[in-house]
Amino acid sequence: MQSFQLNTKILKIDKNNQQCLTYYYYMSDDNEKSIIIRKEESDGRSEVIDSVTSSPFNGWIQRKVSFDVYESHYKVKTIFENKKH
Repeated sequence: MQSFQLNTKILKIDKNNQQCLTYYYYMSDDNEKSIIIRKEESDGRSEVIDSVTSSPFNGWIQRKVSFDVYESHYKVKTIFENKKH
């Protein structure tokens, strides 16, 4: 398993607490990995906001994920995990 972290800047959160993450991934048809996107907030809240286990085609794909935040500073972690253990 590999993990990469995106540290967000401290931003003012609007009254709806909504954020949007846009990312691109490339996963071949025979890929043995999955992608997990996890949000971690400074108050200890943690949740999976997106996951990818397969690809509809062999090429770059754009994903957009909307999620709620409750703290003005949070972390987004990308985890690459082997499907076969």
